Amino acid sequence: MPPCFEKWCQKFDDVFNHKAQKREFRHYLGGLLGESKRKNLFQMADNAVEVKEESALEQGEMG
Repeated sequence: MPPCFEKWCQKFDDVFNHKAQKREFRHYLGGLLGESKRKNLFQMADNAVEVKEESALEQGEMG
C-alpha cells in the first residue's frame, strides 16, 4: 500500500487496543478500497495476499 494509506490509517490507531486490530483494520480497509468488483470478506482476503506478506515481513515471520 502507498505510504499515504498508512499515514491515513494511523489517524485511527488510538481506537484500537492491540496491534492485531490495527493490522486487520488496514487489511479490511485495503480490501474495500481495492480493485475487486466483489467486496465480500472471502474475495478481499484472497486479494490481500500482498498486504499479508508485507505485514509478515515487518513482523519477521517471513524471509
